[in-house]
Amino acid sequence: MAAAATCTLAWFGHPNSHSHCHLKPPASATNRFWRCRRSAAMTAVVVGGGRREVDEEEAEELRRCLAPERLDVLEQMEPWVEAHVLPLLKPAETAWQPSDLVPDAAALGAEGFHAACVELRERAAAVPDAQLVCLVGNMVTEEALPTYQSMANRFESARDVTGLDGTAWARWIRGWSAEENRHGDVLSRYMYLSGRLDMRQVERTVHRLIQSGMAMHAPASPYHGFIYVAFQERATSIAHGNTARHVGAHGDSALARICGAIAADEKRHEAAYTRIVENLFEADPDATVRALAYMMRRRITMPASLMNDGPRRRPVRALRRRRAAGRCLHRLRLPRHPRAPYKAVARGGSLGGALRRGASRAGLLVRSAPQDP
Repeated sequence: MAAAATCTLAWFGHPNSHSHCHLKPPASATNRFWRCRRSAAMTAVVVGGGRREVDEEEAEELRRCLAPERLDVLEQMEPWVEAHVLPLLKPAETAWQPSDLVPDAAALGAEGFHAACVELRERAAAVPDAQLVCLVGNMVTEEALPTYQSMANRFESARDVTGLDGTAWARWIRGWSAEENRHGDVLSRYMYLSGRLDMRQVERTVHRLIQSGMAMHAPASPYHGFIYVAFQERATSIAHGNTARHVGAHGDSALARICGAIAADEKRHEAAYTRIVENLFEADPDATVRALAYMMRRRITMPASLMNDGPRRRPVRALRRRRAAGRCLHRLRLPRHPRAPYKAVARGGSLGGALRRGASRAGLLVRSAPQDP
């Protein structure tokens, strides 16, 4: 994604881009964007092994949403973020930690740890292979956190420039990342102790996903970015909540508790990003509605869409019983249904309600999605 961002900036002449741009003016608030010699053509960049074209529409979106007056809106929102978004983070002293949800040898002692692991494995043995495959998909997605923090840190005027910034936006990014970091850790520990999975294969898949990066439309725009993350957090909350319900029905209360704790975190994060999008609708309805419309046209692609198992580029094949795993591999393919974003807007709980209210205030009618046949 770093290469994609660089090529995108170069395409429409960002002053910090490559040398093929000519007559570079000094960077300032008034000449942040200008055209370069290659701006009339499509530019293909490589993202995670696939080619992606940066077209005129995306360049126009970036020029519009990264204009100085638009970025000022984000800077003026900082006191509001301090008061309404940061309180949704939990301090490390009270937040759950992975050792609270899986056996901890230091706390239980050798005999207690062995007994707890035996009990965990007995319960895990009752979980169907199909549910474990979905669990692997959730875990691999969560483990790619470095990619997601890098993505969030590209939003202009809402990022952590130095890594130690004291702004509300920077503290939110770091706090959000700290909470997300626990999710992959606890799922990985559970899967390791369960003995049901080929962990080396899972770890390779995590490695490949982080190495591949992720595709995101208008990646430098906070307007598009916050809309994207609001959808993404809702999707992960639903995924972990559904997993908790299914594994609980099969008797694995420990795994159900783990997935339920993760789903609750994702729900809080969804609430935070939904509040941000709602406030953007209030502060700058024109740019926010345009960004929403653009994201709906381009569709929301989930962050782990580049997950693969290597040369054959298939989803995770980690179960030891391969025949049973093969029947449910398709469950790991993250949906890219063309109507999914529209359904989220038309029917989707707090996020859908926020987007509907914002669009209504801006004079944009959001139609209900057509029913599936």
